Amino acid sequence: MISKLIEKILNFINQLDQENFKKYLIILIGVLLFIIGSALFFIQSKSSSLINQIQAAQRAAINSNKLIIKFQNVENQKSKLQKNLDSLQDFDIKGFFESFTRSNKIKSDGNWTFATISIAGNDLLEETSLQATFKNLTMEKLVSILKELEEKDNIYVKNLKITREENKTLSIDIMIGTLKYKQVDKR
Repeated sequence: MISKLIEKILNFINQLDQENFKKYLIILIGVLLFIIGSALFFIQSKSSSLINQIQAAQRAAINSNKLIIKFQNVENQKSKLQKNLDSLQDFDIKGFFESFTRSNKIKSDGNWTFATISIAGNDLLEETSLQATFKNLTMEKLVSILKELEEKDNIYVKNLKITREENKTLSIDIMIGTLKYKQVDKR
């Protein structure tokens, strides 16, 4: 069957005069070039599309890994906070601060202000804060106080305002805070 087809094609070619042969040869070469060009264009466009999809998948994988790492960090911090809160359920910020001021030999200027507020979007925790003012501190004493507060896992500095006094000492308004589980009404 194929041999008959080839034989018919060869007979057709042999019967052509030279001018028709050139014309058919040019048409054949043109058709072949068109087919090859179309195939190359299709392959190129498909490969570009696949490369773009692979790059998008790689970017998505990188972003996923970043999100996983962030999630793990948040979970670690959450676990650390939960352990800290569990171990310090009876922690009293007022008692802590009284002890802190005695051990650092500093006296507050006026009364301390306490506040307990709910944390928006959190049904388990509330924040207790304490605000105090200290005057006539040296830079060394201020650094020592802030360093000691920074080392406490359950205390954080919410707000700090430092002003220089005329006698070259410092005055600070400081607000510290701590998190604790909300008190549940047992009625």
